[in-house]
Amino acid sequence: MFPSFLESSKVTPAALLDAGRVATPAVHRTDIDGLRGLAVAGVVAFHAGLAGAESGQLGVDVFFALSGYLITRLLLAEHTATGRIGLLAFYERRVRRIAPALLAVMLASLVPAFWLMLPDDLENFGQSLVATTLLANNVLLWKTSGYFEQATEFKPLMHTWSLAIEEQFYLLYPLVLAGVLQRFRRALWPMLAVLATASLVWAVLLQRQDPSAAFLLLPSKLWELVAGALVAVAIYPSFRAGGWFAEAGSAGGLLLILAAMAGGLPQTVLPAAVPAVAGTCLVLACGGGTWAARRLLSSRLPVALGLISYSLYLWHQPLLAFVRLASLEAPSVALRVGVIGLSLALAVVSWRFVETPFRTPGRVAARTLWRGFAGVSLALAALGLGLHATSGFVNLHPRLNEGMASAGRQLNAAYNRAPYQFQDQPFVEDGRTRVLVVGTSLARDFINMGLENGVFPRAQVVYQTSVPSCVARDGISEAMLRQIDQAQWLIFGSPSVDADCWPADLAYFQRRSLAHIVVIGDRNFGWNMNAVMLMGEAERRRYRARIQADRWQANQALATRIGPAHFVDVMQMLSDGTGLVPVVTPEGMLVSQDTMHLTRAGARFVGRSVFQHPALRDLR
Repeated sequence: MFPSFLESSKVTPAALLDAGRVATPAVHRTDIDGLRGLAVAGVVAFHAGLAGAESGQLGVDVFFALSGYLITRLLLAEHTATGRIGLLAFYERRVRRIAPALLAVMLASLVPAFWLMLPDDLENFGQSLVATTLLANNVLLWKTSGYFEQATEFKPLMHTWSLAIEEQFYLLYPLVLAGVLQRFRRALWPMLAVLATASLVWAVLLQRQDPSAAFLLLPSKLWELVAGALVAVAIYPSFRAGGWFAEAGSAGGLLLILAAMAGGLPQTVLPAAVPAVAGTCLVLACGGGTWAARRLLSSRLPVALGLISYSLYLWHQPLLAFVRLASLEAPSVALRVGVIGLSLALAVVSWRFVETPFRTPGRVAARTLWRGFAGVSLALAALGLGLHATSGFVNLHPRLNEGMASAGRQLNAAYNRAPYQFQDQPFVEDGRTRVLVVGTSLARDFINMGLENGVFPRAQVVYQTSVPSCVARDGISEAMLRQIDQAQWLIFGSPSVDADCWPADLAYFQRRSLAHIVVIGDRNFGWNMNAVMLMGEAERRRYRARIQADRWQANQALATRIGPAHFVDVMQMLSDGTGLVPVVTPEGMLVSQDTMHLTRAGARFVGRSVFQHPALRDLR
């Protein structure tokens, strides 16, 4: 969801209502509605994967700046008129604006989620239900798949991360603003400037260490909201320069936004959102009377999109996600454009019959609003906790629970935990073969392949997650070098994405160690496994998924650089020679839930082939 969706660009007496009505003239800028429309169009196109929208997600940052501006003007107007900020009334307005449409979309997503999702995806959906109701889906997304991973395409509630940032800001900002206005009003804009600068510096530093956190968490996004607030406090009230100066600033700001969202600006050490936010602040500061504001942003189409932008943003991602979940291959451009059209239609209905009625206190009483909000939120959170606790009802899936409906979840949990028993353990001299497995989730898959196929009964396995991405360039820790020196087998379960490093790295490890060095290749079972389970039993057994082209090419690059003596080409072993691979075992059990990581049955099935490879045969 988007920040500026949460505020009206119209500051009216009703909006300032706390202790009686306040006679404050309405101020409406249709160019702000146009900015909303432009921003939501960019984000929807980005999530739909349309050409030319590769940076359309920056529309979210436009909304953050708009939100900081609008909420600050609203609160300052209220404080000027009444001498205080009514916090309870403020939070009620937020709930009226956000909750009804959001809860409607969450409820509408339940049926297709239960129909289309495999247990892993359904479990994550349950976590999203809980995180969204707690205004923390940005944290969940950061801890799971990030924002730009393909996995997010299949998450119906992925987009609520921005609502989480917005509401986290709204919980604190009015409190801080009220305190500052009470005691340090003259210092307001310098304090905001310091806060924005500190947040931007933090975002730059964090971007190098954890790009996902820099993109998804409030501290590194705060500068965008505060930038809009600064315009409201320090620039717009005193900006009266008309003529060419304002015209140039407004047009230049709009061009900055468009160029940033089109991906036409060079990358720098600064966050990619800087041009979009700067452009938004320029348009806001120059006012609504410029040519760009009146003729472009205030024209019918962007204004109309702006009016329904909140509902449009809410509906488009679930619809896109469910269409993808139901498809064996990536949906065509025509289908994705059709989904956008359906999203527009639902947005109009939602705006008219859900958003608008609840925003009017006279139509829905405050007590009814709070009771309904609390009841539905608690119910959704309870359902989400249930999905998490049952691993997405895995016991109901015979193709995943080993035919043990009453113990499927326990089997699944034990399978996932098994590799961790070997993590960070020291080697001991006891006569067993010393095997060091290095990597992350794919390395754990390799360990499970060995455990499920009885490969390690006389081996001493140590699992290490400190993966050297490129030893020749980045070096390696002393602790890991000591373990490598002790190992008789050095197995990389997660090959580096930097294929060019492998020849030098392999030579380095061969000079350093006498161990058998093996790199386990990637695996892929098509584009989407959820749609596989919509097939009938016989069709599923016959079906062969096409390995994704980018994954196949990356795998071939590794195979070429490492060589067959050290590289286990899992894709080649599973493929029929034309790039097609089975998705179920001969017993009819699903090989993978996410096209990459193996189920327990998949580990047995794939492992039978992997451990016949000449590079691993002596390990048995």
